[in-house]
Amino acid sequence: MELFGKLGIEWKLLLAQGLNFILLLIILRKFLYKPILKILDERRAKAESLQVEASKMEERRKQFEQWTDDQVNEARRKSEMILLEAEKFAGKLKTRKLDEMSVEKQRALLDGHKQLSRDRITLEKELRESITRETAERMQKLFSEISDNIEFHSVLFDKTIAEFSQYQFDKTQMAKMAQIEIQTAKDLSKQDKDKLLKILEKKLGREVKILPSTDPKLIAGAKIILGGFEFDGSLVGRLKKVNG
Repeated sequence: MELFGKLGIEWKLLLAQGLNFILLLIILRKFLYKPILKILDERRAKAESLQVEASKMEERRKQFEQWTDDQVNEARRKSEMILLEAEKFAGKLKTRKLDEMSVEKQRALLDGHKQLSRDRITLEKELRESITRETAERMQKLFSEISDNIEFHSVLFDKTIAEFSQYQFDKTQMAKMAQIEIQTAKDLSKQDKDKLLKILEKKLGREVKILPSTDPKLIAGAKIILGGFEFDGSLVGRLKKVNG
């Protein structure tokens, strides 16, 4: 004690300050330190939970994107199959038309020789009715599927402008192309319009104006009209070309 006195230190005051400091540590530990640690632990657990949830959401997003890509690819594949089936069916119709012409010639020959019997006429009539009925049913079913298939419209439109971009025009034709009309079975989207406009301006070497219109009778695809020239890439136009 004498030493503290010689050094000018009040030992009682020092003892009181030491006790106050110890008391302060006890209070802080009991009422602040533990609650703060608890809050920090809760926040860390919440952050870890959010990170796990974010990882799960990212995985779901990737799965959804993969599913979307698979659906689009499947729709495109089905659309191409429908177009192929339509072209095959048109070929069969052409064959049947030729067969019917052959039947007509045979019938005319038999009439000329008076050898066509009533039974043959009845059989021919039933055959025609059967062919007509089957053709109408199949065409109605096919066109119904096509008209509702948005992906098919997109595929056929892309096919049309790809074929159009390869078409060679002479200078006389290009000079007449002041205004360009595009007919589609469905409303032309801005993306498809911009795509066609880019091809036209590149092909003609100048700015052009497109007049879009819709014609449900085209079923699918598009018809491009430039001056007096028509580039018919619609489904109906393609079937007419197949049938000659």
